[in-house]
Amino acid sequence: MKIIVPSFNRPMQLHCILEQLYKQWSPSEFNLDIIYQYDSKQFLDGYQLLYDRIRNKNNVNFVKETNFGENIKYSVRYAKGVAGFFTDDCIIYKPCIFDPYYIKSILNIDDILCISLRLGLNTIVQNYLTGEIQPELNNYKYTYNSTIKWNYQRCGQFTNYGYWFSWDGHFYSSEWLYDLIKDLSFENPRALEHQLNTKFRPNDRKYIVSQTESSVFVNTINVVQESGPPAGTKYNYTPAELNERYLGGEVIDISCFEGLTINSCHEEFPLTFRKF
Repeated sequence: MKIIVPSFNRPMQLHCILEQLYKQWSPSEFNLDIIYQYDSKQFLDGYQLLYDRIRNKNNVNFVKETNFGENIKYSVRYAKGVAGFFTDDCIIYKPCIFDPYYIKSILNIDDILCISLRLGLNTIVQNYLTGEIQPELNNYKYTYNSTIKWNYQRCGQFTNYGYWFSWDGHFYSSEWLYDLIKDLSFENPRALEHQLNTKFRPNDRKYIVSQTESSVFVNTINVVQESGPPAGTKYNYTPAELNERYLGGEVIDISCFEGLTINSCHEEFPLTFRKF
């Protein structure tokens, strides 16, 4: 199984999600492609520090972004069965019940579209800033070791439960996904996500599988993509501030996310730090 994580100007947040992935699964169970980019020497220094800290792990591949779309296509093409995605601001706030072998076996079922770690019966809030509630998921059924699955086409296209392609802890058959994206042009994560969710509604694979309660959310404490949604309205940590702390020897203490109650795919929670 391959996990693909794009990152721009967020070495400390990237360190955080990698630490959580290594806590979740053994390095022997997955490979990592880190596709990173930066716009200053300070952020380059941050990525170099991160590389030095995990370079001894033989399952990680650091890729300096040259052409984002082509870099992603290459990673998906050679993922060998499963391509999973996380962003550098994802948080694994509770253990998930899926292991890489289980993920692969489920995605081998012809009608399964994806496995989502960011969705569950708890993710009923569509917009965490306004409190907007989405339509209740009522067409699901329990299956696969007490997880749930539902037909995403029966949900609103832009609701959490109908939004089938996401970078936030979603897993796909790599061969199937590569055939879908190989001829697309996209320059950043948001561009690919928008194209897939607006232009494609796969009929051959209709079902999304998740746990009854999500294990991943996006901590939207800052934004690095242009024209992104609001971020840092409750708790704001700029990428430059976090990078300076990272270069100073601090990391995000992942224990600060334990025991959270989540009802949305996105939220803002304060950070605590520790010395590396």
